[in-house]
Amino acid sequence: MQNVKGISIIYYCWLFFKLAVPVTGAISSLTV
Repeated sequence: MQNVKGISIIYYCWLFFKLAVPVTGAISSLTV
């Protein structure tokens, strides 16, 4: 069970990063 929990944390971090990059890029392009 511990291994599955570790994989989910990595997956959620990756998912957050994948969503955060376009959002950050959009905010940067609006700010500049």
